[in-house]
Amino acid sequence: MDELIISSKVTEHVNRYTIANIQGNQEKMRKRALTTLVMLRLEARTVHTRVESLRDEIRATKRDLIKMAQNSVTFPLGEQRIKKLKEECSTARKKLVRAGNEISLMLDLWQYSGATFEDLCNLCNRDPAQARQMIGDEHMNESFATLATAFNLDYKDPRNTGWLEDYIDAPLTHALKAYMQDLMLHTEAGKRAAHEAMNAVFPEIMENAMRMVTDEDGVRYLIDKNGEAVAALDDET
Repeated sequence: MDELIISSKVTEHVNRYTIANIQGNQEKMRKRALTTLVMLRLEARTVHTRVESLRDEIRATKRDLIKMAQNSVTFPLGEQRIKKLKEECSTARKKLVRAGNEISLMLDLWQYSGATFEDLCNLCNRDPAQARQMIGDEHMNESFATLATAFNLDYKDPRNTGWLEDYIDAPLTHALKAYMQDLMLHTEAGKRAAHEAMNAVFPEIMENAMRMVTDEDGVRYLIDKNGEAVAALDDET
């Protein structure tokens, strides 16, 4: 389905949810919220696929330029191509972040309208009993958005690597993680929350951890505990 059509469908069902809410019709609210989540999942899958495709093309183009340079062949348009691809990837990434934000909000509205944990597991194609065991009783009262984000409910890890791999079809997880990462990198509240969490869980690591700073030219650097620049994260030219 075309991305614009998906977006318009999301808006349509959000409006219908709002009308049902005004009418006090909880059953319709729950149905509209679920339909919206299904559409948002489709949108997230489409956008995430495009992000990964663009990243693959960027890496392939860079490899080609390196090979050409090794053979003393210059291709001036290559860097322009990479720049264009990066801009497209950044735009797509922002759409994924937005989808993650909307999914987070709609998950909690769905829960507010009466959806159960079993409903959430069904959306994420997870067995409720296995999901409960994974989450633990101490977290079962958390919001749907928190559970889906913290426990990657729609993510199946066939190799059990312990890392989220982008090639696995888990659109809710990828969108929610993109949204949380954006909060941690670009909002003061998110940065503080991430820092406090790391201090609480990994105190020894954080004591010697490096931090990221951005200079006046927009170049990001990793700084060690003594204030020395260890590495540049962006091109300095």
